[in-house]
Amino acid sequence: MIFDENEQPEAVVDKKSEELIREFQSHYEEFVRAHPEHTGQRDEIFQGWVIQKIAGIQVSICEIAESLNRLAGIKKEDDTQF
Repeated sequence: MIFDENEQPEAVVDKKSEELIREFQSHYEEFVRAHPEHTGQRDEIFQGWVIQKIAGIQVSICEIAESLNRLAGIKKEDDTQF
C-alpha cells in the first residue's frame, strides 16, 4: 500500500481502519453463510480473524527483517541483525 505523502497520518489510519471494518464484515457474513450455527458469535469470529491478521503481520515483519539482514550481509547469529 502506497500512501500519499500529503495525507495526514491520522487520515491514513482512519482509511485503513475503515477498510479493515469492511473486510471483517465481509468475512463475518461469509463465515456465517458457511456456518449458520455461529450466527451472532461476532466476538468469537472477530477474535479468530484478528489473530490471523496479527500472525500475517508477524510473518511479514520477519520476512522483511530477514531480507534486510541478507542485504546488509548480517548472519542470523550476529547481534547486529534487524
